[in-house]
Amino acid sequence: MDQNLFVMIVGSGAREHVISCAYEKSPRIDRIVVAPGNDFICYNRRKEVVVDKDCSVKDAGSILKLALKYKPDFVDVACDDALSCGVVDLLQENGFKVFGPTKSAARIEWDKKWSREFMRRCGLPQPEFEYFENEGLAKDYVRRLYSEDNGKLLYVKASGLCAGKGALKCTSLDVAIR
Repeated sequence: MDQNLFVMIVGSGAREHVISCAYEKSPRIDRIVVAPGNDFICYNRRKEVVVDKDCSVKDAGSILKLALKYKPDFVDVACDDALSCGVVDLLQENGFKVFGPTKSAARIEWDKKWSREFMRRCGLPQPEFEYFENEGLAKDYVRRLYSEDNGKLLYVKASGLCAGKGALKCTSLDVAIR
C-alpha cells in the first residue's frame, strides 16, 4: 500500500473542508492542498494542509496549472462548478488520477433542464416542472398556476449552477413573479 500520499481537493466550501478533514484522518495521506479553498480550511489541522487561491473553479486551465505545480498523487474534484467546466476531463487527459465525474457524467447536476428531461424519459419520479427561455411565457404560466390554486407552493430555479442557492420558494404570485 502506498504511504505518504498527496491529495489535491478542488473547491472552496464546507463540502471541501469536510472532505479534507476525512483525508487528514487517513494514515496514508501526508499532505493536502485545497484549491482555491478558504481561509478557515487550514485552521487547527494535524497534517500539512495548503490552501492555494491561485485558481478558479470555473477555469479548468487554472486548476490544471496548480495540479502541474503540486503534482498530487490524485485529485478529488468536489465542486459542481469545476465539474461543469470539465476539470476532471482535463486533468485525466493530462495523466492525473482523478476522483469525480466527467463533465458529461456530471451534467445531471449542472444542467437541470437536461436532468429533468432525462428523468421524464426514464420514468423516474419527480415534481412537475416547466422551463422557459421567455420571461413573458414564464410569468403567464405562473399566473395560470396561481389562478388555479392561490395557495400553491412553487419553486423557481434559475438555469445553471447557483452555488446551491438557485431554487427560490414561492408561496404567492407576487413572490413568483419577482
